[in-house]
Amino acid sequence: MTARILGFLYGDGCCYKNESNGAYVVEFEQSRKNIETVEKYYQLMRKFGSVLKVVKGDKIRVTMYSKSLFQLLKKVKNNPEKYFKSLEEPEKLYFILGFLDADGSITKNEIVIYDKNKILLEAIHDFLKMKRIKSNVRRNKNIWRLRIRSKNSLRSFLILMRSLESNPVGEGEKADSQDPE
Repeated sequence: MTARILGFLYGDGCCYKNESNGAYVVEFEQSRKNIETVEKYYQLMRKFGSVLKVVKGDKIRVTMYSKSLFQLLKKVKNNPEKYFKSLEEPEKLYFILGFLDADGSITKNEIVIYDKNKILLEAIHDFLKMKRIKSNVRRNKNIWRLRIRSKNSLRSFLILMRSLESNPVGEGEKADSQDPE
């Protein structure tokens, strides 16, 4: 699995075992207005097995039956900062990109990632600091946010992330590669 898919599913996905048939389910749901995001992750997930896409009203649900993805996503959701810290640099960037697609926003003045897990956001902050990208982690009501606001840091971050877009699987990463433990 790619770190990008796991970053996205950490933010917007869920996983559970269907007790009636024993299936391991991984899925996410998005509004129809986010069709580009849905298609991007639908196509990425298809590289790892069969994926179902269901449109109901203004929602699109993407479901995959996979014990290995279930187990990996469960591990990421249980301790996301440990998973993030275990990744090599290129995979960290892909995780951030997926996470940003799920729980972030980009405007001309700032980039923000929201999450309840302050420790994960601080780990991302520390990684960005090593890349000379200034960010801060602050509480916003009952959620934490990592913000990038300086023009130089915004430009550096966007250049870094755009360099990944040309290779959606990951630099040096094959679709069937194993993620670190």
